[in-house]
Amino acid sequence: MTVLGKIEILQERGLKDFILGNCTVWNNTQVVNGNTERADLLAQINDLKAALRDRDERMKATETELAIIKEQSENRLKELKALKMDLEKSQCINIKKEEVINQLKDAMSSLEEKLVEKENMLNMKYLKEAEGNA
Repeated sequence: MTVLGKIEILQERGLKDFILGNCTVWNNTQVVNGNTERADLLAQINDLKAALRDRDERMKATETELAIIKEQSENRLKELKALKMDLEKSQCINIKKEEVINQLKDAMSSLEEKLVEKENMLNMKYLKEAEGNA
């Protein structure tokens, strides 16, 4: 086995520094092996799962808010329909009242005309009696 092969074996076993005399041939502060890579991947997976849970919670909160807004909108729509029906009833009642008022006005003007005629007739009769007595 060569020196480089032995160095490789030592690196795999976790040797971080290899000093030859006064010189450092290599300084490897982080030994990368299968366990470290697996741990990194597991950490990344856990981070992604946490991010997905957060996103799901936000989506559920948004769905809840939308359901509340939808219910409020439906209630307002019902209120508007009821108000519209009340307005239509009110308008019908107002039209009927106007018709009755117009009929009463017509009746009053007719009565006024008859009253004027009777007053004229009484005045004429009174004048004739006054002429007859004089």
